[in-house]
Amino acid sequence: MHITIIWQGREIQVTYIPNWCAGIAQHLELRSIRPLPVTETGYRSHFLPAGEEMTQEALEQFVRDWLDAAAQVKDWQAREERSRQGDLFDL
Repeated sequence: MHITIIWQGREIQVTYIPNWCAGIAQHLELRSIRPLPVTETGYRSHFLPAGEEMTQEALEQFVRDWLDAAAQVKDWQAREERSRQGDLFDL
């Protein structure tokens, strides 16, 4: 399943494979041209335990909750603040 979500102004392409490698896990890929709180590069591959397949709505909610939780980390908040203000040493 492929979906696109907008999170805090960032467009994120989400790929979800519910039965990855003959059903031993579920696999998520996030792709964004901007950093996300779960990846500095904008790309993240993430595995979940095998289980019931997520609906599109459940997948979107899972990703949003994951990003929201990760965005509470002070390092991410500091990075976002620097990106808003600019940094002479970050050229």
